[in-house]
Amino acid sequence: MIPHAQNVDLSPIHAMFSKAQEAGLKKLAYRAEGLVLTLAKPHSTNPGAIYVTRKNGIYLGKVVGQQFVGYSATDADRAALQVIASDPAEAATRYGKMTRECSCCGRELSDPASVAAGIGPICATKWGL
Repeated sequence: MIPHAQNVDLSPIHAMFSKAQEAGLKKLAYRAEGLVLTLAKPHSTNPGAIYVTRKNGIYLGKVVGQQFVGYSATDADRAALQVIASDPAEAATRYGKMTRECSCCGRELSDPASVAAGIGPICATKWGL
């Protein structure tokens, strides 16, 4: 399959992952808009890339620099990535309120303040959201 490259301002996504790395987090995964974004390991084939999958685990492509290279992404997947890129904090809040799971660690949100915020306070701080 020929990949489809799309340029979009992904700096908010990169900033969010950088903040989480600076906070010492090792397993970085962010969930929103039906997608899961994970950071490639430093010794992988694509160090620094952000892999994009659907929540069901289907691989869609990767973010490299300011470009999303989609292998099996649909227009809806690309639109969802743009929604995340435009405001990662808002997308995380929407996800958390809808699923009652933290967008960053995936844990159940049970504290009323966390449910109302849509994200746990520790993840919000560590991810800069």
